[in-house]
Amino acid sequence: MLFKDEKSDQNLTAYKEIKIPKGKRFHIQLSDGTHIWVNSESTLKYPEVFSGDDRKVYLEGEAYFDVTENKSKPFLCMPAK
Repeated sequence: MLFKDEKSDQNLTAYKEIKIPKGKRFHIQLSDGTHIWVNSESTLKYPEVFSGDDRKVYLEGEAYFDVTENKSKPFLCMPAK
């Protein structure tokens, strides 16, 4: 499993990225309480703390989400760039 920290130049949000190797799975709980189970050979990029008007993560591959409800901040899963 590979963990990577980076900062977005656009809004100075600190992001974390995890890459799951073949044959493995990984569970993570985000700062808003959302649980994500990331599948084998998948990559998830997410902010350390959500800010702004939405809660956006980036996924390449497969994952199962149990999203914490927040009607004022929608949860968005975007394709990885």
